[in-house]
Amino acid sequence: TVAKWGYIDHSGDYVIAPVYDTAEEFSHGWAAVEWHGRWGYIDRTGSFVIKPRFQGARAFDGEWAEVRLGARWG
Repeated sequence: TVAKWGYIDHSGDYVIAPVYDTAEEFSHGWAAVEWHGRWGYIDRTGSFVIKPRFQGARAFDGEWAEVRLGARWG
């Protein structure tokens, strides 16, 4: 079985189900998550705000975030 990542609240209850390959911390209301081998961004409801299409992603700073397409970060 492959472990999946999700998000819990202070009481330990899931607020976003563990469905992601990897999940980063929320920053400015969005979190970078890996889903089926691609990275995108979700909001606090678990809805994708930027669909997973990148090979890598870093924290969103409110205006922009670094993402990787192929071997290039931008």
